[in-house]
Amino acid sequence: MNDKQRVEYANWEYSNLEQGDPITIKGKGEVGKVSQVINKKATGEQSYIITNTEKSVSSNASLAEREKVTEVTILYRGSTELGQWKKEPLDVWKDWLENDIPSATQILTHTGGRVVTPQLKSAANTLKNSLNMYPNAKHYVYAHSLGSMTAQYALSDINEKDASRIGGAYLYEGPNAYSLLTPEQKKMAEALRGKIYNYVDFKDPVTIGYGAYKENVGQLIAVDSKDMNDIGKQHMWGGYQYDKEGNVLTDAKGYAALAKNNTKRKNSMVLKI
Repeated sequence: MNDKQRVEYANWEYSNLEQGDPITIKGKGEVGKVSQVINKKATGEQSYIITNTEKSVSSNASLAEREKVTEVTILYRGSTELGQWKKEPLDVWKDWLENDIPSATQILTHTGGRVVTPQLKSAANTLKNSLNMYPNAKHYVYAHSLGSMTAQYALSDINEKDASRIGGAYLYEGPNAYSLLTPEQKKMAEALRGKIYNYVDFKDPVTIGYGAYKENVGQLIAVDSKDMNDIGKQHMWGGYQYDKEGNVLTDAKGYAALAKNNTKRKNSMVLKI
């Protein structure tokens, strides 16, 4: 997939999907089925697990069926909009007051010690459970906003034996979660650096904690964006620009990292054929 298609894939996290729903991408058709819908009221985590199978393969499926799954994609959803507080008061409370604000305060001020919010821990368990549930599957992660922060933490929290099963992670417009990690988690983040693409539009005020001499999870891809003059639109990929092949416009270093990744994937496909 090109960058434009990956953004389309990530945007599915904001749909109200149900188990068995197909995931389609323009130019690709159907890429998988929703096999698990995760909505943890206690932590606020909302995510979807997609399997590259003709039918849904849920956690209740037999081991034989789950072993046939070769590719799993996890979509971590971002925060529920503040404007939805009357309709979804619990989601807004969990996302903003129990996760966004405490994490942002730590990232910006480095005060209060390293306190990991329940949603970050919940997201880490989701990834670990999926790796166990589908033992032969490569795992891919897509996430946006708060979802990006939880994904950064989740990827850094896996064990060494599962690191090779992470096929790639495409994270968008989230705060820099690196300072929330333990020393052991930072080592894992470094081990996975070549597989994690952390897209940041610096015109988006949500992308806090990045900058010169600051470490981050994954390869930082600075997006060459246009100014939308609208915070909401800027945050929801509105400023992203693409070339005629669907590649996002980035700085030279970011483009080189993506090109290297695309070449590796093409070579892998050739070897499989």
